[in-house]
Amino acid sequence: STLFPYTTLFRSPFVEETLKGIGVLISSWHHEFDDTLSGLLFGFTIGVGFSFVENWFYFSSRTNPFELGIVPWISLVLYRSFFNSIAHGCFTAATAAVIGYMKSHPRAFNMARFGFLPGLFAAISLHVIFNLSALLDGFVIAKYEIPVFLFNPLLVGVMTVMFLVVFVSATKEEKIRYLGRKALSMV
Repeated sequence: STLFPYTTLFRSPFVEETLKGIGVLISSWHHEFDDTLSGLLFGFTIGVGFSFVENWFYFSSRTNPFELGIVPWISLVLYRSFFNSIAHGCFTAATAAVIGYMKSHPRAFNMARFGFLPGLFAAISLHVIFNLSALLDGFVIAKYEIPVFLFNPLLVGVMTVMFLVVFVSATKEEKIRYLGRKALSMV
């Protein structure tokens, strides 16, 4: 279908990230969603949960182990379960981290939920790039008939490193805030 690349590249990321972002927005009212670190964790969890459901539907409706063959089917299940789960977690964490960051700063606290928009833009952009890398892998596999995924795993690796850098930074920031609150309570 001529709509396939358009749907895969743009429509699906917009719809999926908006729906997951609404979940993030709802969870941002929770009292423990109060900084970048909690945003990352809430967002990553929502994204991985979404990926679990998406993969379940994908495996049950689009793949048949008897048509694909058992080894290719198991490879597909493992590949999607690992890479797509991490990717969806990172996409949604981008939305949630912006909201969490804004909630942790007193001047931005009242506007924190507006962080949904730039966070959503980042999530959609990452998702579009992820889908583009999957299409590129598909083209390379089709052209050279070598079933090796290159672009998609590389991108997921880069997103994982970015997530971990933000996670470490957010953890340090939370520790500093915790020690500051503890010091104030001792006074």
